[in-house]
Amino acid sequence: MRRSDHLPIELRPVERAVVTHAHADHARPGHERYLCATAAAGAMRVRLGEIRLQTLDYGEPLVVGRARLSLHPAGHVLGSAQVSIEIDGHRTVLSGDYKLQADPTYAPFKPLRCDLFVTESTFGLPIYRWPDSATVIDEIRRWWHDNAAAGLAEGPGPLVCHGAVEALNRVYRAGGVTLPPTRAADDGIDRAALRRALVLAPPSAAGSPWLKRFAPYADAFASVSCCAPPATACGCPVSPSPTASACCRPSVPLPGSGSCPEIGSGVPFRCRRGGYSRWGAID
Repeated sequence: MRRSDHLPIELRPVERAVVTHAHADHARPGHERYLCATAAAGAMRVRLGEIRLQTLDYGEPLVVGRARLSLHPAGHVLGSAQVSIEIDGHRTVLSGDYKLQADPTYAPFKPLRCDLFVTESTFGLPIYRWPDSATVIDEIRRWWHDNAAAGLAEGPGPLVCHGAVEALNRVYRAGGVTLPPTRAADDGIDRAALRRALVLAPPSAAGSPWLKRFAPYADAFASVSCCAPPATACGCPVSPSPTASACCRPSVPLPGSGSCPEIGSGVPFRCRRGGYSRWGAID
């Protein structure tokens, strides 16, 4: 980027794209050049391949035309960033996705003094209340042990990862993040070890031939998305999944049809066709 460049906010491919983090809904292919935080560079290249990429350390300024741009920790994933833009003494901060809870795998969210704060609000409704990381990790561990007790596994064993997950594990380790030992789910893995394994895969693997080769197994979906009212629904109100009852506690009534005996009336939860319940076996 040069001093004479301008900073459009566009959905279409542009010459210069400032990317807050390397998740697929933010890091999109087709731009001529990219700018991201230094810590996000590895994940950006895993996601997008060989791209023309410029990086900034957190807090490092870049003058673009009349604007002074800098990136600051957002606490979402490794290298996630808020974008600060200062023009004529007026500062606007674009949050990107962010999280306020502490996490050992990336820099924590840094509040910035500004004139205008533009926030992501996918889960901005007051019904969303998230458990702390230790609670979620304990739920996963107990689910793993319960499956072993039910005969679906011989006991907690190795962490086996889909190739897409293992590629990002390497990026995190290269960035100085300490992770437990993992290995890729390749053809050379011992079948006896697989019977004790926890297999980690992206949602796209659900129901795939790749996943079916691990049968028999129980699978579960680790995502806040099962809390959200879906964009398309079958229309019948249902009790929420364990995720919803655990972390969606409304503080105010919300408009909408339907009711939920575990959460209360007026909260628009709808069942999804083929939806998942967190940490429950899926038939």
